[in-house]
Amino acid sequence: DLAELVWSAQSGSSDLYVSISAETHVATLTLAQDFYGSDIALIFTVQDTTGAADSTETMVTVEPVNDPPVFTDELPVISFPEDSSAVLALSDWYGRINDVDDQDTTLSWYF
Repeated sequence: DLAELVWSAQSGSSDLYVSISAETHVATLTLAQDFYGSDIALIFTVQDTTGAADSTETMVTVEPVNDPPVFTDELPVISFPEDSSAVLALSDWYGRINDVDDQDTTLSWYF
């Protein structure tokens, strides 16, 4: 009976975790934060009720995505008199932003 098979899996990367539900026989792949890569070995093993087993390997590719920048602190209040203008050095705000994909100097600002 195929429902009685026991599945296991082993990842070739410490950043790719795999778990298999014994009830549903569904494998769930979970990644470490901001991890991507290719040619990551994933070995599946299946065992029947007599203890006979077989394993096979597949390769996994995790595509990178561009994570948005995140404000890590509140921006300062901007105050200036009417009928005038304010000049803001946005580089002064780099310490208030985190972007895991891009350097602060390459970010675009929109108001």
